[in-house]
Amino acid sequence: MSNEEEKNIELIEAYHKGKLSDDEKSDFETRRELDSDFSQQVSDYLLILDEIERVGRVEFEQKIQGWEEEIAAQEPTSSYRWKKILAAAAILLIIAIPTAYFFLGDLLVSKDHHTLYTAYFTPYEDVLTVRGDNDQLSEAINAYNTQQYQKTIDLLNSVLETDPQNETARTYLGITYMVTEDYAMAEENLAKVNLSADGLYKEVSDWYLLLTYLKLDNTEATEAKLSEIVDSKDHIFKEEATQLKAEFND
Repeated sequence: MSNEEEKNIELIEAYHKGKLSDDEKSDFETRRELDSDFSQQVSDYLLILDEIERVGRVEFEQKIQGWEEEIAAQEPTSSYRWKKILAAAAILLIIAIPTAYFFLGDLLVSKDHHTLYTAYFTPYEDVLTVRGDNDQLSEAINAYNTQQYQKTIDLLNSVLETDPQNETARTYLGITYMVTEDYAMAEENLAKVNLSADGLYKEVSDWYLLLTYLKLDNTEATEAKLSEIVDSKDHIFKEEATQLKAEFND
């Protein structure tokens, strides 16, 4: 966790407890109006703090376990928001209530990796596709754009059966497997693109393969891919990788 995030949590807790001075409270509320990311973070943490206050620590820890089970049963696209809140709850409990770490067990194992993954992963926008004569590929990308992810996987696999070197199909297939949380298949497909492609496909596969390594807790591969991207002069994900590397090594 970055120092900035720790400071934000302390600030939000102080706001929640009414410990800010009038000037500090004014600055806090102004920042919330101007910074949408901070505002969302405040909303998430206030939700958690209010619930802890309402039901108590032990019952809240039990509620988290229930949330995790509910999230696991949801469609990936509908669970993103709750995954972020769950990650925030895990962080807050570790900072505010250290003994909760042992209670939550597997939920908080490698929490840093999983929290970072949630913060940085978003499906890549459809900017790689060149419209052409491949109707099946076009149909697959349309399914991807409309979040019909199982249909996307089926169609892209069909494309690759007849054209295994199709970098567009394999790149989007790897990312789609990430959305559906099949990280082994995501790694397999993105690694193939990463080995053979150059230019934009190479750089997109760099970033999503990095995030896959992160999610799989492959620290060595994550560090190597982070360094590769950060050390690349004009990599399109250089800025994101630089920020992620700082948080990863914090």
